[in-house]
Amino acid sequence: MKTYLIKMVLAAAALCLVHALVLLYVRAPIVAEYWVRELIELKRYMAAKVNRPKIIVLGGSNVLFGIDANSIEKAMGNPAINFGLHGGMRLEDLLAEGASAAKPGDTIVLLLEPIFFEDDQSTWTEWQLVNALAWNRSSIDELPLRKKVAVFFQASNVDLSLQLLSTALGQRLFPGHYEQREQTLAPAQVIAERYLSGKFRDESRVYCAYNLDDHGDFGELKGAFCSSSGISVARPSHIAPSAKVALSRFVSLMRARHVRVAFGYSPYLIDGVDTRNWKASESVFRSDIDEIGAQVIEQRDAVFFRREYFYNGVFHLNSEGRKIRTERLIDALRRIE
Repeated sequence: MKTYLIKMVLAAAALCLVHALVLLYVRAPIVAEYWVRELIELKRYMAAKVNRPKIIVLGGSNVLFGIDANSIEKAMGNPAINFGLHGGMRLEDLLAEGASAAKPGDTIVLLLEPIFFEDDQSTWTEWQLVNALAWNRSSIDELPLRKKVAVFFQASNVDLSLQLLSTALGQRLFPGHYEQREQTLAPAQVIAERYLSGKFRDESRVYCAYNLDDHGDFGELKGAFCSSSGISVARPSHIAPSAKVALSRFVSLMRARHVRVAFGYSPYLIDGVDTRNWKASESVFRSDIDEIGAQVIEQRDAVFFRREYFYNGVFHLNSEGRKIRTERLIDALRRIE
């Protein structure tokens, strides 16, 4: 029995070692959301073109779907960029994008999904690891070895290493099958040139970075297809300690660069949701934002929406919802001018 247990432990240890080595050294275009990489490059390109004080609306996909930066620019008289990316990203990566896009005199409006305020920022999700391995490998390579291994076992299992190996083999045998994924890894200049050519637009796909306009907004989003339940209007309340540290550092860094940071909310789908308990949570949240050194510029109930205004997810407004939400954000921005 003892010999059997020793063999089992050794076999498990060997499997863990192989898993870690594959994730460390095998590179292959595994299944992931490569369009997010193109999205990031195009938002960077759009922000870099602006040479006077601008408004950067930063957040996950709630901003991508729910904000009309073109309308903000017309109303406020300042250039505006929709810097909506993906709600699955790590908070530090999202904030880094905002920091790199900001210049003295800019205003960053952070409209973050509640999860960004609630999760322990030292942990990684499976989505974050998979996409890092697929198109953002530098975020893994920069980690100390001990942290890399911790992330591998925290956010994945042997299925991921098997996928890497099978994709690496498939890439050798059937290279054409992976061409579309590999195209998304082109240099930033190439991605910008593709965007400017207009040839890569694909209105048949919602999640296509080349469908953006020159303010970073999506086109028409008609219909209401969201069948999911809305989240509690009591979220967020207290900000998780690690998130609070990350946000405090970001606000301090931006203040040193003469960039103003303000906070708002992602939209709430309120059908079937108890909306009576939001005020106490908002008070706690505002207090935490005050401690960070920034301000919340809108009331939470300003972003309560019925299902008819949501496109295909609980944070994704359709064009009609986007128009209303943007008008309310413009009103909030005017009050802080």
